[in-house]
Amino acid sequence: MNVFLKLNGISAGYACVCFVFGQCLLYGMSVVKPLGVSHSASLKIVVGGAFFLAALLTLLCMRMTKIWMKGRMLAFWAVVLWFPYWILFSAVMAALFPGEDHVYVIYVMTLILTPFYPIFTATAIGISALWYQSSEKKLNRRTGGTNTP
Repeated sequence: MNVFLKLNGISAGYACVCFVFGQCLLYGMSVVKPLGVSHSASLKIVVGGAFFLAALLTLLCMRMTKIWMKGRMLAFWAVVLWFPYWILFSAVMAALFPGEDHVYVIYVMTLILTPFYPIFTATAIGISALWYQSSEKKLNRRTGGTNTP
């Protein structure tokens, strides 16, 4: 049961990356516009900030995957399980902040994300598994091979 909860937490984390990125792109201009900078500068701030935040959250999710899943192949189920969490987060956001554009943006992002985001998620999970194996090898070398499970 513990591994099941960790897997769902990781899946929700990867869905959160996608959700936050989309929301930053969707509502970022309304946050930056009152600053009084030009349209092109505010667009650069929003897109750059969205990518920076997505990269930061991805690194956090990769770290969570490394620590919680410990290199298990079961972690690759997150490649599929992120999608229901993303729909859930989007539905909650649409219910809390109703607006016409939100449903259309979710539809367009679904069309764009469906082929590409699972590849991104699988790559991030694979890197975190390799990261875990590398840290285990370093620990094994430091302890002289006495730390084998």
